[in-house]
Amino acid sequence: RVPVREEPHPDEESMMRSVESDAVEDDRVASLGGAAGAAKRRFLLIHLASYGLLEVAHGEARATWLERWQLPLLLGFQRAALANGDYVRSSARARRIGDDAQARVSVDWFRLGVATADGWDADDWLAFCERALRDATIGDGYSGELYIHQGSFRCVLQWRRDDAVHPVVVSARLR
Repeated sequence: RVPVREEPHPDEESMMRSVESDAVEDDRVASLGGAAGAAKRRFLLIHLASYGLLEVAHGEARATWLERWQLPLLLGFQRAALANGDYVRSSARARRIGDDAQARVSVDWFRLGVATADGWDADDWLAFCERALRDATIGDGYSGELYIHQGSFRCVLQWRRDDAVHPVVVSARLR
């Protein structure tokens, strides 16, 4: 398995079409939740990572080819990985989290387009949510909700363990 780089291998388009087909079904099952969905999500992320589709390096070139080949799910994951890389390097994240390079944010935050709360910058909103999750005591479950109350501010944060170990922010909304 050779991930797409600057110029794809002649067989890569057909290989990526097969990966897209498998990923569409895996993503559908993963979205159903439960134990089967959790296992399928971990498998999907490992599978995509094995093709370099969650990496920032060469990501723009990879996205160009995925778009040209009309592979929307893989393109969504690749663009989400690029957005995650931008977020990790953001000044808003540095202020709230520090220099920890491992973001506790699901690729789905970027892929599915979580709305930014009114009055917040997108990176600061996500950094606030990530900080809240890092500071919370999370039980053993695979996923859950974290309720944040600060004065009149109310927020519900959705989290899950995409890698089966670390909780990551999936989405958040004001209440």
